[in-house]
Order: sequence, then structure tokens, then C-alpha cells
Amino acid sequence: MTWLNRTHFGDCRESMRKMIAAGVRVNCIVTSPPYFGLRDYGHPGQLGLEKTPEEYVANMVEVFRLARDLLADDGTLWLNLGDSYVGSGGQSPQSGALFKGRARQRENVCMSLRGQGAGLKQKELVGIPWMTAFALRADGWYLRQEIIWAKPNPMPESVTDRCTKSHEQIFLLSKRPRYFFDSEAIAEPVTLSTVARVSQPNIENQHGSDRVPGKTNGPMKAVLKSSGNKERKPASARGVPTDTNGKTGWLRSVGGFNAQQAQRVDSYHQTFQGRALRHIPARTD
Repeated sequence: MTWLNRTHFGDCRESMRKMIAAGVRVNCIVTSPPYFGLRDYGHPGQLGLEKTPEEYVANMVEVFRLARDLLADDGTLWLNLGDSYVGSGGQSPQSGALFKGRARQRENVCMSLRGQGAGLKQKELVGIPWMTAFALRADGWYLRQEIIWAKPNPMPESVTDRCTKSHEQIFLLSKRPRYFFDSEAIAEPVTLSTVARVSQPNIENQHGSDRVPGKTNGPMKAVLKSSGNKERKPASARGVPTDTNGKTGWLRSVGGFNAQQAQRVDSYHQTFQGRALRHIPARTD
């Protein structure tokens, strides 16, 4: 069977077991499994309608244990999960045809499920995303980052005693500490004002910023950080200059820029639309 570049329907656990048995490996997994107690899709045994948050988290651990076996050693998992509030509903769990075309009934059943769980009180935030993230970490995943998916135009809510939910979590997880991560592909271009600032002759003559309250050691000056994870290939293959010790010459500080370096900054900005500040060699004088 050809697994890649196709859409496969079925229980994700069974599908992944078949893919693993067929020797399939993937470099990246981006997924958003059914949220706890939020939707009923009319399938017996579906994920998301477990009786308790603990049961839901246990199922997520099983799902992503298979995903880890499917993932390449240097691959990454991007997991989007939303949270749930403890609610009260008058219906008992139902599924299949009983739910067809009855949105309010589905909502009541999901709310009744969210009312169950050890130590949960009515109206409480369950904390499903972090419960799942911590469980995955305990199961062997490296929990690398929480990313906030901010929603400028969120779904309206009728509550009047708390703010409307306007974000969800996206967790970045990996199988090991070092993995493929192309930070340059998602880097935001620097602005012309940044180019002008770091092109100044030296840090000592910069005016800097005094926006930090209580700062007593002078204004903040322009400094660029070292690059992130570059394990995927050597610096020379990426066109990164190296110094006499073979270390990469990514900018660590813009102090002491001479005229030639400043001209290079401007040239890189013109060529790469502001992304090339990462390609300026570190000063050698």
C-alpha cells in the first residue's frame, strides 16, 4: 500500500500501527485530536467522549506513543489542543443516530461528560492541554515549547463572569534533545530601522533605549543573538562563515561594526529583504 501523499480514513491508532509495520517513517506530525467533551462525531469508541479527563489523557498517551514510533528520530510533533470547562448537562452519554441533527442534545451530553473527574468542581477549567503535555513528557517525549495560538476574532461566549477564551495551545515535542528545526524558514524580516541601528559604527556610540524602568547601567544597545539549532547540516553547507577555530560566525554582537560590515548589512538587507542579518560574520578584530 502507498501510504504517503494519500488520505486514509479510520481509527488513527490502527492506521498508525499499519504504517509502522510497513516501515513508514515521517519527519513531522501536525495534529489536533478531538478535544475532551467538546464534540460528538457519532462513532462508537471515539476519542474525546471519555468519562473522565484522566481517561482522555491516557488515550492521548496511547495515540502519541504510536506517533512517536512513526516519527523519524530527528522529527517533531506539533500538537494543538483546546481546553474545556466543567459543565452540567441533563443527558446521559449517547452516540450514533441519536445525535443526528440534534446539536443541542450533543452539547448537553458533552457538558455532562465534562462534569466528571476526580476533584473537579462546577465551572472549573479542566486544564486538558497541560495535563496531556505533562503526561506525554512523562511517557518519554521532550516537551520543547508551548506556543500560543492567539485568535483576534474568537468564538463568542455567553459567559459574564470571565473573559472570552481567545487562544489555544500548540505544543512542540520531539523524540530527543536535538532535532531538525529550520528557524530561518519562519523568521520575520528585520525592519529598516533595525538595519540602521545595528549599522552604527559601534555600540559605545549608540544612544540606545531607555524604555526599561529602573535600568541603572545605561540604555539598552543593539545586540543580536547566536543562531539556534543547526544540527541538520554543517555550517559550510549552509553558507555560514567560520572563524579560524572552525566555529560558525553567526552574529553574537553588533559591537564594533566597521564601514565594510555596515555596508554588508545593507547589502544583505537589499538582497534577502531583511533576513540576512543572521548571515553577517562575527567581528574578528
